[in-house]
Amino acid sequence: MIKHIKYINKFPYSGGSTITQQLFRTLFIENIADKKIRRKIVEILFSRFWLNEILKKDEQLEIYLAAVRFDKNIFGAIKAYNYFFDNNKINFNKAKSFILIERVSVTSGCLLPKVIDLIDNLLKNNILTKEDCEQILCLYKQNVEKGKIQKCYKNIDNMERLNVWFDSLND
Repeated sequence: MIKHIKYINKFPYSGGSTITQQLFRTLFIENIADKKIRRKIVEILFSRFWLNEILKKDEQLEIYLAAVRFDKNIFGAIKAYNYFFDNNKINFNKAKSFILIERVSVTSGCLLPKVIDLIDNLLKNNILTKEDCEQILCLYKQNVEKGKIQKCYKNIDNMERLNVWFDSLND
């Protein structure tokens, strides 16, 4: 049915949700896998015409950061920080921030291939330094070793691919 509506084919099938939509989904939709198109329409309508009317943007962001899922049974930025970095003292840097941002979009618990492209792009645009990349690599290694992040996705060892990519920076 969707393939017959030309402009819908141009929309991404994942991502593209606003924080308001993600907040609405997190708080009010129990089974997010059911009826994706119907759910998306409900998200858009209720987030725009209801949630935006009762909460200011800064309130939405605060609630979102406290409620968003980072991993199985890990909800909220503080809990995620403590889970991935084994530290009760919050001390953000670019590497830790990158991992938390990347983990928000990953529901499988796996290290996805896109990580390498993301890091490489941020390095090329001078947003990350080589030292930041080394810290990211080290943090991923620690999380893989502790079983908090799975190194393989679809039978591809993305930790090994990340190591190879990082080694190529030193050549």
